[in-house]
Amino acid sequence: MGESLFFDKAAQLACEGQGRTGSNPSVGCVIVKDGKIIGVGRTADGGRPHAEANALRQAGRSAKGATVYVTLEPCSHAGRGPACAQSLVDAQVSRVVIGLTDPDTRTNGAGMSLLRAQGIEVVTGAFPAGCSAAMAGYLSRQILRRPLVTLKLAMTLDGMIATEGGQSQWITNACARGYVHDLRAACDGVMVGATTARADNARLTARGRPGAVQPTRIVLTSDAVFSEDSAMIETLSEAPLVFLHSKAADDRVISRWEALGVTCLAVPDADGKLDLANSLSRLGDLGLNRVLCEGGAALATSLIAGDLVDEIITIHAGKLFGSAGQSAINPLGMPEIQDAPQFDLVDCGKLDDNIFARWEIDRIGANLVRFS
Repeated sequence: MGESLFFDKAAQLACEGQGRTGSNPSVGCVIVKDGKIIGVGRTADGGRPHAEANALRQAGRSAKGATVYVTLEPCSHAGRGPACAQSLVDAQVSRVVIGLTDPDTRTNGAGMSLLRAQGIEVVTGAFPAGCSAAMAGYLSRQILRRPLVTLKLAMTLDGMIATEGGQSQWITNACARGYVHDLRAACDGVMVGATTARADNARLTARGRPGAVQPTRIVLTSDAVFSEDSAMIETLSEAPLVFLHSKAADDRVISRWEALGVTCLAVPDADGKLDLANSLSRLGDLGLNRVLCEGGAALATSLIAGDLVDEIITIHAGKLFGSAGQSAINPLGMPEIQDAPQFDLVDCGKLDDNIFARWEIDRIGANLVRFS
């Protein structure tokens, strides 16, 4: 197995931990000696132990003189466990290949410096593409100071998310709905507007995924008025719930929700309306790395207009509602083609007789140059 394949394995491990490691990045680590893998690990669910610790535990004493492939720079600061860079020093590894330098100010090169000071060869920035894809959410929170935002649009061939009468269940097939549960399981938060939350009465949990860490449900609302009989309130024991609200919310209403265990955050703009950019920053402060937005059209449009969407996942069913249906995106006020947001296609495929496509704007890659 070549060096690039060892790193591919590390990136694969990192991807497997998405949505499961809390505020910590999901890191993958592979330890190799004499051309053979002797230890593998990823960041554990909840964020501890780190990938390096898990891989070193598997490698044991054989780690002496080995090469370590790790997707993110080993941390240099001790927390609930020892610093990973120091653990690699103690294990007497000979070489560490790092995909990306950690932009966290507590590390940001310090881990590499510690390794080099102890005579360990360090190679950096060797395979950044796979690493940045696996840890895009964490990198977004560190660099952009907000979670990576994925907008999911399940719609007809003509771009409608509901009929003229408001019916939307179900436009897509069972396979597509299962795919959405996979998306939820890989994210730290699932976000909807209050109107959609009331209309759909969805739980917004990742169901049918054993062992999945349930994402935080996020509702954007002006007044925080919500039914206590709703599915999200009734499932508070299953997954956290956050209300992001503006000044219009009554203090007594907020107190009632907080007594039930709902986190309520006021994020008004200068006019007292809900501030979307600040809302995302507050979610980043809560430790959320990746947020999946599931609607509706008003929220989707506001996020796009605010240049706050990093990737769009479209799921198309072979139905047509016509122009009287409810469009996935409201008018953006962009009469010129050159003014339209441009997303790049990065993946597509079939979900039985539905089709999905993933489109992205790379806001992180250009910023990684200074870290790798």
